[in-house]
Amino acid sequence: MTLIGVVKKIILINLVLFSLKVFSQDNILINFINTTNTVASGSTIYTTTTAENTTEIILDIKNISNSTKSYFVKRYDIVLNSVNSTTAVARFCFAGNCYLASTVISPQSITLTPGQSASSIQGNNQVLNCDLDEVSVFGYSYIKYSFINTLDPLDSLQFSIKYNDPNALLTLQEPIKNLDMFNFFPNPSSDEITFRINSTKNDKGILNIYNGIGVVTIKKEFYLAEGENFFRINTSELPVGTYFASLIMNNLNVLSLQIRLKKLIIK
Repeated sequence: MTLIGVVKKIILINLVLFSLKVFSQDNILINFINTTNTVASGSTIYTTTTAENTTEIILDIKNISNSTKSYFVKRYDIVLNSVNSTTAVARFCFAGNCYLASTVISPQSITLTPGQSASSIQGNNQVLNCDLDEVSVFGYSYIKYSFINTLDPLDSLQFSIKYNDPNALLTLQEPIKNLDMFNFFPNPSSDEITFRINSTKNDKGILNIYNGIGVVTIKKEFYLAEGENFFRINTSELPVGTYFASLIMNNLNVLSLQIRLKKLIIK
């Protein structure tokens, strides 16, 4: 075979593989539960944890192909936060069952008819529930998940979850047109803090204040109106020290550009 023939063959193989990959992504739609926010293949979900608590992300899978398909879940623990020989624990629930950390491939699969989603099936834990049990000090963890067709491994969708990613938390605000959308004053503070949140739409949010080891000391859930919103929080009972204020939009703990994290000083 000539060199040109070899090159043509390689190009053809790559085109076939690319076509298979694109086609496979069109068979599955992943949404954050009860929302229209989707998780694209290869995307990363950014979230934060708190010390000695469980962070939960719930995702729905939908079969958007024209035939009935069955899917199982595989978990990949890339990095798990470890403190004093204790390691964060990743685990998940799917297809009607919850599994211990030692189970990385779901023994059970879920069968979906065309257009059917896991959330429409009767029973508990049909959707994918991704849990991370944090250790005594919050830190960086990195987990991958894949939905895989039981009969065709090319028909799959993989995504990542990064917990407390310092680079993401520091850079998430850079692409935002309005860098002053989340602010508070005075800072340093002693008795009371006023939070200013400029929202582009009616939305829901969660405001957490963490101490230096990642424990939530104040949590406030609220609804945002379009435009400027102001909230006052009493901080008189907080010990002197450094804290972090986190704003999570749309009640999701997820999605880049939705998490804000700023340093707060209590004097």
